[in-house]
This record gives sequence, C-alpha cells and structure tokens, in this order.
Amino acid sequence: ALEARLETPDTVPLTLTTAPTLRFDQVSAVFADDPAPVFAPVSFSADSGAIIALRGETGSGKSTLLRLLLGRGGDVEACGLIEIDGQPLTPAHDLSPGLSWMSQHTPILPGTLADNLRLSHPQASDAEVQRVIGLTGLEALVAARGLETPLDERGSGLSGGERRRIGLARALLKPAPLLLLDEPTADLDPASAAQVVDLIAQAARERLVIAATHDPALAARAASVVTLA
Repeated sequence: ALEARLETPDTVPLTLTTAPTLRFDQVSAVFADDPAPVFAPVSFSADSGAIIALRGETGSGKSTLLRLLLGRGGDVEACGLIEIDGQPLTPAHDLSPGLSWMSQHTPILPGTLADNLRLSHPQASDAEVQRVIGLTGLEALVAARGLETPLDERGSGLSGGERRRIGLARALLKPAPLLLLDEPTADLDPASAAQVVDLIAQAARERLVIAATHDPALAARAASVVTLA
C-alpha cells in the first residue's frame, strides 16, 4: 500500500570498502514493545583496524548493541547517534554488504558443510574455503566428515565448539571490513580459545572488529573495552 511505502523508507546501501571508523554518542537501544532502554547510554569511538570488546553480565545488552549495526528491520531501534566513517547511521541504511556477522548460536541449514561455510559468501572459491578451515581449526571435522557430507538443521551431532568454529569461519570467509562477533570463544577449550583470540587479532589488522565477549583474554587484546550496564 502507498501508506506503507510512505512509512518505510527505501533501503540506502552504505558501502564500506575499507575498515571503517565508528562512533557511538550516548547510544542505547529500545524494543518496539518496551520503551525502556536496554542498557545505559554508551559513548565510544573506534578507529579502523581495531577490536572493540563489549563486556557486561549476561542479559546486559551486548548482543542487542551488535544488532543495532545489522541493518534495518527487526524489533530493536537505536537511541542516540551512531556514525560510520563520519556519516550518521539511520534506520534506512543497510550495512550488510560490508558487514560480516557471527551470532552466538550458529545456525546450521540443511546442506553440506561446504554449503554452510559459504552461506556468508556463496562465491567463495575452494581455496578460500580451505583457508578459513585452516584458520579456524576445522581440519579435524573436515577430515572426519568431509566437506560434502550432508548436515541437517539440527547440526547432525556437531559439538558446541564445532558450531562456534563454523560460525567464525563463515564470518571470516566474507571479505567484509566490519566484523561483528557474538561470544566467539564460548564453548571452546582454553587452547582453542587462545587460538581464536589470536585469529581475531589478525583479522583486526584489516577490519574493524566489534566483539561481545565474556573472555578476559579477548578483552585484553582490544583497543577499547565498553562495559554495558
């Protein structure tokens, strides 16, 4: 309907070709059905090629803050000013072309392991897929199951750590300069978590990384730590 079109602005792609700068100025979040702020307003800035760690108790709003950058739609809105490369972010802006996202609970879709890795970047070459497999320590899983072994939506018996690695590999495979990670080292043993922290630090050389985390080792590698309350 015309009324709906008038109420819903057209999506405006916000193209990111290099790691952006980011500024939050007194930003909180509200859900459509509850006007109460999810977390107290936060202000921080991030230069390109840095890690920003979001800390706070479970339920403090770390995942919600990440969702503010995922683009238009959903039931959460930002209060305050968010700037990307000096440009105010509006509800109409779409960051998805230059953004890669690892959720806290990695979704597995029916298809092969290779299909699931390529969800973020369907055009990825076999060499690029093999590279992220090596980077994220998925060699043992691939050796045991094979890249073309079908998976179902339940994950076909994948462990929590394997799901986490698949999610991280999927996020790294997309050549996006803004990388959002939600608890990337959860469900990993200490040695594996340390490897993932090193990998995230390497990724931050060419990307802006914002990570919600309870991991003090990851927070210690961050250029800035933002604590939500």
